[in-house]
Amino acid sequence: MVSRCLQAHIDKIAHYLRAAADITIKPSVQKYLLAKADALESDRYYDSGIAWLEMDDSKMDLVIGPNETADDQLLGLKRSYEAFVLLKNEAHTEELMQYVSRLPEFQAELPGDPAYRNFEPGAGSNIFSCDALYYAGKANAGVKVIALNLPFDADVQEDMGTRTILLENVIRAKFNYVVSPAGRVLLDGDAAEHLSSDAFFWNTAFREVAHGLGVKETLNGSGSVEEALGVNALTFEELKANTVGILLVCKLQDKYDIHHIFTKEDALATYFASLVRSERFGEGSALGRANAIIFNWLSKDGAVHRNESGRYTLDYAAMESSLGELAALVLKTQATGDRGFAANFETEYSSLSESFKADLHNLSLEGVPADIRFDFKTR
Repeated sequence: MVSRCLQAHIDKIAHYLRAAADITIKPSVQKYLLAKADALESDRYYDSGIAWLEMDDSKMDLVIGPNETADDQLLGLKRSYEAFVLLKNEAHTEELMQYVSRLPEFQAELPGDPAYRNFEPGAGSNIFSCDALYYAGKANAGVKVIALNLPFDADVQEDMGTRTILLENVIRAKFNYVVSPAGRVLLDGDAAEHLSSDAFFWNTAFREVAHGLGVKETLNGSGSVEEALGVNALTFEELKANTVGILLVCKLQDKYDIHHIFTKEDALATYFASLVRSERFGEGSALGRANAIIFNWLSKDGAVHRNESGRYTLDYAAMESSLGELAALVLKTQATGDRGFAANFETEYSSLSESFKADLHNLSLEGVPADIRFDFKTR
């Protein structure tokens, strides 16, 4: 039951979307705006998800609606409203799109039992590179996302695919003001030399691609992964993306299929620096819990070692192997819908370690911010 207050906001948004559709000159944009207005009113988003994926000929993009369940930490069902206004970088988008046709290949190469990767990504997937012009609602509350992979609707993903959007200007800002400074504090001299803005961009790209891989429905009739895992579903989805994504980058580096000037060591060192800095988001967010789990898992396996100076030495081969094992475990948990295991595993591994608490203190002493903030100036 929608409250009167919320209904008034929905009515207003739908009115503006239809007014915008009346003056647009692109049929695909008009179709999307009208479909989204209908979706907001009916709370059914399949048609608008398809229309959004088909809208690939516009320089502007608009993401609007209730998307993520991150704020619902009771049942993991309710979605918060948010909006993004984006401007496409067409040259970088063309470069990224070469990887879309390889989604079935990426799916086939996922670690673990082949039975746990039987999902076939939709053929309509695409990847855009954009500059963010405006964030609103949940998007501008707290952590600022640097990439999107939508729609979350499993039926849309199977029938059409997903759209990955990299928010270039936000990615650059996060690397320059947060990730790189954090890495200089956290990593020993050799590892710190591997911090790379290019690696951060491509790590982010394939983390989002990874959201569209794996499975969406359980294999034992327990419904969707989201329904089966409940409140733990979002943490495991972030775990999947943050492990599978970096593994894809490593595989593509092995094949020389990413034609950019950075190494596998660059990718893994930058990944670890970003992992620890985003672990600062805390146990109150699914992303923070997922990053804490990965940190604790890598530490348990001895893939990362904190020395007496408070800086980390990285064993790159051990990191890749350990992340592969964790990714396989996550994919199995999603495919089997094992909520009991998911809950126990998350409880066991998501606590912030004493090493991390010391890292947090060091980052604070050095004045490294936890995240960026936007200053929207009106004229």
